[in-house]
Amino acid sequence: MAAHASWDWAETYFYGAADSGNVASGHYLTTTPAGPAFWSGGSDGPEGSVLVLGAILLLLIALVVLYGRREPTAVAASATELAAG
Repeated sequence: MAAHASWDWAETYFYGAADSGNVASGHYLTTTPAGPAFWSGGSDGPEGSVLVLGAILLLLIALVVLYGRREPTAVAASATELAAG
């Protein structure tokens, strides 16, 4: 949730880009989409472009590396054994 909130804050209020097609007033910088909507996101903002897939994949890789599947600890294993038996 923090990653999504920080993305939306940076996109909307810091850079002044459209967020899901809505542009907020009182933003710090002003941006305008340039180039094909496929790459820039067009009026939908950067989250509508294909380039955001790279950011999502990097975040997914970071989450898997940090919080990937781990072996259960002895405490968690004994708690499940107690519940089962």
